[in-house]
Amino acid sequence: MWMDAKRRSRLLDAKLEPRFVSYMTRRLLSKPLTFIVVMVAAYCAIFAPLVALPFIVVVLVAREIYFRRYRRGMDLSVGTDDTGRIQLFSDAVIGIAITLAVAQIEFPTPGADNKSALEAVDHQWPLLHAFLVGIVIMGVYWLFHYHLFRLINRHDHWLVFLNGFFLLDIALMIVPVNWFVNYYSQPEMHAHLFFGLWQILTSLVLVIMWWHASHKKRLLLPEATPEQIKRFGTIVIANPIVFLPLWLRAFYAAKYLYRDISCADWWGLALLAMEYKTSSCFSTGVKP
Repeated sequence: MWMDAKRRSRLLDAKLEPRFVSYMTRRLLSKPLTFIVVMVAAYCAIFAPLVALPFIVVVLVAREIYFRRYRRGMDLSVGTDDTGRIQLFSDAVIGIAITLAVAQIEFPTPGADNKSALEAVDHQWPLLHAFLVGIVIMGVYWLFHYHLFRLINRHDHWLVFLNGFFLLDIALMIVPVNWFVNYYSQPEMHAHLFFGLWQILTSLVLVIMWWHASHKKRLLLPEATPEQIKRFGTIVIANPIVFLPLWLRAFYAAKYLYRDISCADWWGLALLAMEYKTSSCFSTGVKP
């Protein structure tokens, strides 16, 4: 794709420097070549691990040093002010994750003992509640992500990487939810601990994304005020602060598990209320 676009100069931005085009060509060509070398070396590691493993490290380090030197003094900011594709892709991934979580819900049947549907639902309520909490939390994360990119004006490779890691956590959140649903009555499986640990990890990734974007306002809108940055930062940081004590409490009070998860749900809604309460700071001078 890149070689065809480069050959047809009309497909490239006229502002691109020849050195930048050469840099992109070399970097894209190096990826499959590096992959082939690493795979061959990994296969050889079966027979000579003391030689192959250091060789892999040397190849990766040499590649990184070469491109760092090559792009020295080069303007790599071309195209970094387009965050639309990141937002669209993120919305699609989160929407699919929520859809998959909803698709996992099975309405219980009365069964052979002729129990009423209401009794069957009441018996399965802890499982339905677990799915409900997972879906609500994913919705909370989507709103945080939405407001995060209302303040972000440009991106770099680290923001793209962190955003991908955040989406991975969201897409795989069905795993801890299903684990909890299947093993909620078996404390030895520690399903509640896994569920809480996943929320802490996801919220910390969001905090790191915000810190990376807001540090010295390198990726934020020029018109973003210090008050807006401070308020939104407080909301994002409050997320792991809420989940951490709930997770720690699960070590000592497993019988309050459902109450803890309800607290996580209510705290998520409280954080949303804080976010909407401060939404006026986004209404002026910030892209919708």
